[in-house]
Amino acid sequence: LLPGECKREEFYHLLSTYLHCAAYGRCVSKHAEDIRKGVCEKEFLELIACIRKVITLHHAIKMKIRRYKKAQRVLSFLKHNFSFIPPYRVVVDGTFCQAALENKVNIREQIQKYLQEDVLIYTTACVLQELELLGGHFHGALLIAKQYKCLKCKHKVHKEKPCSASWCLQKLVGKENSKKYFIATQDKDLRAELNEKVAACPLLFLQQKVIHLDRLSQLCKEKADREIESKLNFESSKDAVAMLKNKLLPKCYSEKKEENFIRRRPKAPNPLSCLKKKKKGNNVPKSDGKRTRRRRRRVNKRGGSMHAVVQNASNSL
Repeated sequence: LLPGECKREEFYHLLSTYLHCAAYGRCVSKHAEDIRKGVCEKEFLELIACIRKVITLHHAIKMKIRRYKKAQRVLSFLKHNFSFIPPYRVVVDGTFCQAALENKVNIREQIQKYLQEDVLIYTTACVLQELELLGGHFHGALLIAKQYKCLKCKHKVHKEKPCSASWCLQKLVGKENSKKYFIATQDKDLRAELNEKVAACPLLFLQQKVIHLDRLSQLCKEKADREIESKLNFESSKDAVAMLKNKLLPKCYSEKKEENFIRRRPKAPNPLSCLKKKKKGNNVPKSDGKRTRRRRRRVNKRGGSMHAVVQNASNSL
């Protein structure tokens, strides 16, 4: 998403463009009758400069959105495949502190803003010792590094024979990066070494006053693909499942033999349903061959109604 401050800045520049357009329009309308070369040159140049600023700002916002989206893709991949969860642990070295000082970058604020999560920033004793030995030019970087919590090195620290900070960070991360560290460094050799040897070690670096999260290494992608295939492939885990069954289930289950189930055959039909249907006999008596005359019943077709019949009967009485 576009950050709120970018929206505000773009709005202010667009508003100033509108004001410059209005000023140029008023100037042109004022000198419409006797327009000459260079009459509204000042207003026109201010308008062109403002438009250029808006175009530059739009390009910068577009690049910023792309950078944020790239970081979120990398963090999502690390979260789902290697269990990186906030607050993220970031270890900074002397080169990163020096670059932040030269570019006037607040390390904690900018990293937290870029990753959009809470962060814990650390350094190591070897980093501090290396900055002390380098002298006055790196005194500011030393003061910045001393602000952060110092992690315990995974090797012996000798004040007489100090080891390099890059070697110390490699030992701190190890082969698997079990502590889920982010390494913030400007040392390209160290970044290449970690990408080759460690599968999941996200790297941060500064470029033109902007913090970037380095792209994932090929080793990291291959390891994630192998883990996904192992989760999806059940054939390879059948032996492990059988061993767990024998270990966790009681002996009665493991020693129980498989019963031979007899498959039931289809049964014969009901014998009563197989009987032939009886023919229903006709109870009508058989004729003797002689043709009988049909008896007719005559219906009284006279048009007298029932009322008339009753009246005739009463008259006869």
